[in-house]
Amino acid sequence: RATIDSINNLACLLDDCGNYEEAEPLYRQALEGNCRMLGEQHPSSLQVKNNLAMLLTESTYFVQKKSHNLVLSWKLDWLTCAHLSWCCGCRRRI
Repeated sequence: RATIDSINNLACLLDDCGNYEEAEPLYRQALEGNCRMLGEQHPSSLQVKNNLAMLLTESTYFVQKKSHNLVLSWKLDWLTCAHLSWCCGCRRRI
């Protein structure tokens, strides 16, 4: 679990520095690990989904319609579960 949080935190750092291409696979790795260990609707999984969604909407190299629809779906997941407690990791707000 700590390793997955560290991967997410590194992805957040790279994302904040504008290294989107390096951050994206790390977010996906953290998301896969969280979903496998905690489930897709766990607050930590939703936080990583939000981080990846923010990267996909903020970076210009992910402007494909398919990615946009995925981002919107993840945002909806996040908003419906926003009342849950947040766990460790990058704390980006929508």
